[in-house]
Amino acid sequence: MTVKNEAMRGIYRRGQIYWLNAQKNNKRQWISLHTSDPAEAIRKAARHRQQPEITSGGLVIGDVIERFVREMRSAREHGSRNGWARRTADSKIYTLRMFAGFVGRKIPDRVTSGDVKDFYGERLEGRNAQTAYGNYMTLRSFFNWCSDKRIVRENPCLAIKVEAPPRAARKNFCSPELVAKLIGEAPRLDLKYVLYCGFHAGLRFLEIVESVPWWFDLDRANLHLRKTPTIDFKDLEERIVPMTGAFRKFIADEHGLQEPFMLHPEIVKHRKNRYRWDFTRPFREYMKAQECEWVTPHIMRHTFASLLASMDPKLGGPSDFEICSWMGIDLRTYQRTYAKLRPRRGALDKAFQASKPFHRSRAASISVRS
Repeated sequence: MTVKNEAMRGIYRRGQIYWLNAQKNNKRQWISLHTSDPAEAIRKAARHRQQPEITSGGLVIGDVIERFVREMRSAREHGSRNGWARRTADSKIYTLRMFAGFVGRKIPDRVTSGDVKDFYGERLEGRNAQTAYGNYMTLRSFFNWCSDKRIVRENPCLAIKVEAPPRAARKNFCSPELVAKLIGEAPRLDLKYVLYCGFHAGLRFLEIVESVPWWFDLDRANLHLRKTPTIDFKDLEERIVPMTGAFRKFIADEHGLQEPFMLHPEIVKHRKNRYRWDFTRPFREYMKAQECEWVTPHIMRHTFASLLASMDPKLGGPSDFEICSWMGIDLRTYQRTYAKLRPRRGALDKAFQASKPFHRSRAASISVRS
């Protein structure tokens, strides 16, 4: 039955429920208003009419994700600081594709907060809480973009409450003795290479996996980290790291320069996995056997910087600028993380030498006056 009233234009009742006959995305749609009250039907219809049109064109979430990542990469290539470098894009798209597989062939506007909550819960199982939270933040940024593009009406991530987990206290860095022990007792050549790259050069996980032979200048004992077809670098991250004598000897005498990749050169193709080869499992198993489960790939990098920072420049240690350039970090990051380890031998003596000596005669005169 049609209600002949201007306020009820386009509103029809089927049985006991009112429906809105509306055009969205150039398509005629019947939208249930879930009410038998005509006044409530008018209010709900008004809200539907005011909502922005959805422009996904029926694309499923996987297709929209690919468009989102392409746009973020393009923004970076055109100089936008909000865009993504290739390495960032590889990390983000890995999470987003997992979510697309989790929800199936839904269009983005049909994704619910329940979908996001279930995915976040699954990511929490057996994983670091920080990692799961990072996955959630990636989803939230994607749906914010979808909202800006009018692909979704609202961001489903905002309907659930996810608090950032407290950061775990960082373990102490490895001592030189422990570094030597871990490298010396490594049971595999590939694992030994990983340990040298992390402890002796401060390389990141992806930098180790994607390292190529032409980075290594054994004649000058330098490691040149430069952009390749499979790895991009952010600002400051392209760098030259001097090789230690032990690292150079290991490459020259044991490991060699392997083509096309230094680590597992037989694995060439980059499949859907984030890494060409993931050394996480053998690394964890080895650290567990050594009763050093707290040592992670990032702890190796942290150790590299910490041992350098703990050396006094006056006694032959590197300067703050050199450490920053070898790590591929800015001075602010160094000061926040590593400056507290920098010794300043003689600083106290210098401060006290600048003060006037305290004579007994002066102390006696003070006591007489008092």
